[in-house]
Amino acid sequence: MSFWLLAFCFIALFLLPLAIGLFGTLLPALNYLPSLGHNELSTTAFSTLFNHPTTFSATWLTLRVGWISTFISLCLALFLFACFYLRPGWRWINAALSPVLAIPHAALAVGLSFVIAPSGWLLRLTSPALTGFDYPPNWQTTQDPWGVSLILLMVLKETPFLLLMLLSAAKSVPIKQTITLAQSMGYHSSIAWLKLVLPQLLPPLRLPICAVLAWSLSAVDVSVILGPSTPPTLSVLVYSWFNDADIALRLQGAAGAIWLLGLNLASIAVLFVLPRIAWPWLQGWLVNGQRRGLLSHINKLGTAVAVSYLILIISSLFVLAIWSITKQWRFPDPLPSQWRLSYWQQTLDQFSPTLINSLSLALLSAAIALLLSVVILELETRQAQIAKHRANPLRYVALFYLPLLIPDIAYLFGIQVSLVFASLDGQYLPLLWGHLMFVLPYCFLSLAPYYRRFDSRYWHQAMLLSGSPWRSFFQIKLMMLLPALFSSLALGFTVSMTLYLPTLFIGGGRFPTLATELVALVAGADRRLIAVYALLLQGLPLLMFVAALALPRIIFRHRKGMRI
Repeated sequence: MSFWLLAFCFIALFLLPLAIGLFGTLLPALNYLPSLGHNELSTTAFSTLFNHPTTFSATWLTLRVGWISTFISLCLALFLFACFYLRPGWRWINAALSPVLAIPHAALAVGLSFVIAPSGWLLRLTSPALTGFDYPPNWQTTQDPWGVSLILLMVLKETPFLLLMLLSAAKSVPIKQTITLAQSMGYHSSIAWLKLVLPQLLPPLRLPICAVLAWSLSAVDVSVILGPSTPPTLSVLVYSWFNDADIALRLQGAAGAIWLLGLNLASIAVLFVLPRIAWPWLQGWLVNGQRRGLLSHINKLGTAVAVSYLILIISSLFVLAIWSITKQWRFPDPLPSQWRLSYWQQTLDQFSPTLINSLSLALLSAAIALLLSVVILELETRQAQIAKHRANPLRYVALFYLPLLIPDIAYLFGIQVSLVFASLDGQYLPLLWGHLMFVLPYCFLSLAPYYRRFDSRYWHQAMLLSGSPWRSFFQIKLMMLLPALFSSLALGFTVSMTLYLPTLFIGGGRFPTLATELVALVAGADRRLIAVYALLLQGLPLLMFVAALALPRIIFRHRKGMRI
């Protein structure tokens, strides 16, 4: 009973504010907000929303960008996984996953815009020799009305996450044996992947794919940087209503947030229904006995796709480093003509509170989330031992995906209103709690597979030798799980560093962080200052991941069996 009570408390730690936030947004959406003089429930806000000339165009843009980016990311992840898994090249891709995942969305969006913009580095490197341009062309390669640049950014960020989820799912699927058996029957390896391996990998990916789709439909920070502005995506439109000087637009914004929530839930429902609809059509193809096809000849494209992907990521980061130390850089020069470091000093001298806020929130929320994850996973392990290894009936894990599946703008306004009523708005502890709501699911979901696979025989042997459960837990179990603990901590740190809307809504704008300042600067500040902030935002999480990989090697340098 104690396990269930504590598990409920830990889950309520972030699910209760989520429920309060949704309720607090739904009431204003139904025209009930006493502080503004609206005391009767009605659908006026929704009528105003749907009569707004931008609502449906923004909705269509949001659906198009979200679905296309998710579909391309999934196809690209599956293609790269099939091309490289169980082959020598997979070692390099696997090593690149953590650094790429450590890059914050906003920082990568800024770097990508500096590469593909009409005056970006790509045209600087090819002009005028290949293009003939002496001046930037009148192209709209960023914030284009079709959302192509935004889709490209989302694909760059979502593909590594899906690859990581594929790697986790592959541990429960006998891929090598399946491919070998299929090849012995004359099937080409690519056809074996499609017909035999892929149907086993997709079911565990349902929730991660839903999380990717939900983020693509509701992202605000990257949509502000790379997304179109006429119309903007629906999330940016709703955010602009919440920020408008006319406070009456808060009701319209709340209705828009509920509308965005409905789009997300409908999209996730469609995602679950699609396999059932497609199954009768695919079943015949799966059993038609065809052993070769067009896909048998495109395996060689995998290397080209992977190299192109890495080049785009690296160039987006490298151009930020160049702009951060630039004094003068005229188009179409490939490199600056004059260099200067003063922007770094200016940023570090004047904006140290921003760095302190970012670091303190990230470190504290990640540490608390890691502690809570360890406690609940250890209680789960003890409960399973008491149940004598019977099938574990726990279903709470899916609840950790809820904050990832619901648009944060749909409940952050409600949380903000609740904090105002409780006189807690703009304070540090509620803001830390807000960060913890987003960090805890990532820490738990990243740590849980390693914790559950821990060989309990080490624990029993330690108990025989020491007789102390606490010594066995701290000196044996936690030490053997140290690499996974460090990785989970680094991931939580990265998630907190990238939080934009939670910091603004819950912090009331009183706690500027690198993420909030970077998005604010993109509107019109100097590229050099933007580059400094983007590098700081991406550099700190990257240092955490490097430390997470290096510390276990240092700690276990004299223990060969513990090296990773």
